[in-house]
Amino acid sequence: MATGTYLNPSDWRDRDLEVFRLTDHIQVEHREDVQRARMWFHTRGLTKFGLDELETFQPLGLSGREVKDTVIRVADNLIVQGKNLKVGERISLDGGGPQVMVVRHRTDPVYGTPLAFREFIVE
Repeated sequence: MATGTYLNPSDWRDRDLEVFRLTDHIQVEHREDVQRARMWFHTRGLTKFGLDELETFQPLGLSGREVKDTVIRVADNLIVQGKNLKVGERISLDGGGPQVMVVRHRTDPVYGTPLAFREFIVE
């Protein structure tokens, strides 16, 4: 799968096996949807873990920092569980923090290849 990032072999660094940073493997991207007055936040890279990509939306004009952090936390939780959430299924973030629910599953060829997305909302 293309990630949109090119790395030379000289860019690679050896790390101990106990070090795993999710942000080394996935990216959270966002796009404006002006017609619907919202921002689309989605992951790229979860497919390498055998999972569907995640997506969520927020109104235009709001800061996306917190949304990106939430998307990363949800992705981390799914990688630990090793499975996709089903539509209607909920998880708690940070052991009792806000709950996240998957509200939709869809396939979109946005990057030239059909990708499966699971849309979630924070409750």
